[in-house]
Amino acid sequence: MTSRTTQVLALGCALALSGCAYTFRTTLPDHVESLRVSRFQNDTLEVGLETELTDQLIQAFASDGRVRVSDAQPDAVVEGKIRSYSRKALSYGSDDGIYQFRMVLVADFACKDLETGEYIAGPKSVKQTLDHQVFGSLASSERDAQKEIAEKLAEEVVHEILMSW
Repeated sequence: MTSRTTQVLALGCALALSGCAYTFRTTLPDHVESLRVSRFQNDTLEVGLETELTDQLIQAFASDGRVRVSDAQPDAVVEGKIRSYSRKALSYGSDDGIYQFRMVLVADFACKDLETGEYIAGPKSVKQTLDHQVFGSLASSERDAQKEIAEKLAEEVVHEILMSW
């Protein structure tokens, strides 16, 4: 090994052993083992978007596994509303049909401890932006993009509730 490689390895070991690293911990109080995800309100004209976002939130919490999602005597509740949704064409094809669009989804959320009545996270606003290329029909592509943007926003909400530096 070269002297430079040895120095880099020694520095890496020293940092690892010193505990000088970022760590994640949950922000949930110890007694919070389960939560209910209430159906989000929808302040937009886009029908069904609240169902997609709520379903994606439930899936994101279930995939994470640190807290159980349950409607039966939960320790906390996640509530929110979709404030805005927009889709704007970014480019057009040779047939003047939309080739690519940008979707923006904004929602407010809060997670409340049902034992203490205090907020665990939020109230807070989150925003996701997604650029999506049209494949097949515009309506089908928009549904696919709605699912994708709802999944991204749900992951951000779960991160905000469960994680802190």
